[in-house]
Amino acid sequence: MTPVEDHGMNSAAPRGNFLERELRVRKRPALEDPAYIPLPLEVLLPGERLTFPLFLKVSRSWELQVEYAPCLEEGEELQASWMEKLRGLGLCHLYVHKRDLAKVVAYLNNHLLVQAIEPEPTPQEFVLLREHLHFSLRLTLESPQLMKTTAPARKTLGTLVRIFERKPRFLKLMWDLLYQEYTLYTHSVNVAVLGVAFMAFLKRPAREGLTLGLAGLLHDVGLTRISPELLQKPEPLTPEEWEVIRKHPCLGYRLLRGNAALPLHTVRLVLEHHELADGSGYPQGLPLHKQHPLSRHLALLEAYDGMTLFRPYRPRLRPFDALNTLREQQGKRGPVYDSQVLKRFIEMMALG
Repeated sequence: MTPVEDHGMNSAAPRGNFLERELRVRKRPALEDPAYIPLPLEVLLPGERLTFPLFLKVSRSWELQVEYAPCLEEGEELQASWMEKLRGLGLCHLYVHKRDLAKVVAYLNNHLLVQAIEPEPTPQEFVLLREHLHFSLRLTLESPQLMKTTAPARKTLGTLVRIFERKPRFLKLMWDLLYQEYTLYTHSVNVAVLGVAFMAFLKRPAREGLTLGLAGLLHDVGLTRISPELLQKPEPLTPEEWEVIRKHPCLGYRLLRGNAALPLHTVRLVLEHHELADGSGYPQGLPLHKQHPLSRHLALLEAYDGMTLFRPYRPRLRPFDALNTLREQQGKRGPVYDSQVLKRFIEMMALG
């Protein structure tokens, strides 16, 4: 944690003087209040007026409990000098409230329009796309009208498909800029980006990149209908609890079917994302020849990303170790993952 200093910030602003309140800034975005979402500093536009308020994550110096203190108001101009002071404190994130999700998505969209004129791929452009997907997914999953809120995510993935086609060097940026800590949202965004990149690497049609990307983004939507206590249980799950978890592909399929904003085959991929090459997957136990051709790609990418993200109950695997694990996994009737798909995925990773 870092003490908050008064660097000449406007005392009339709601951020106030944190020193007098004996507050300390917390840097890490882990252990969040679900109402507040971290937003990387690099996606903010200095010199522009904010369309939503921003908060700092702080705590009293003698307490572990955190609070989210207002630091910038909606409509306030974001000063470049203040951004530099925040970075000087070692901060990478500010926070937005989930009630402002739609405003954040619109803000990021405007920023993307500015960034899109750059002729070469940049880390900032990638982070902008990643965060736009992240907030679009949250907006989708938290909306009572799921059918009507998938359009922003589809539009962003379409942009990502075109960028990977137009700027092949974007692949080299990808590995260092994906999320490394697990949440439902970060995992889903990672799988979506990996899917779009993989289809571009394989030189498959843009429609397949969009189909696989949207399936990756929404593959775990069924988990939102399962008890959070069960999903966050620190102890091993019982067989009965595993059966509940294994229902999430079917739940996701029911939530998404009939959604006109999704490509035809995306919903089928959501249903099949835990089907395996040897037919030992779930929920249907389909042999490979009865699965959608892209299901073998989604199953592999979902498993790889899950292994390489940090979880509280286990360390994350290094990419090399995760690939070895995927290659060695055998079911009762042969390899769990399609060997040709795994081979090409390894070739793509070698570009990083």
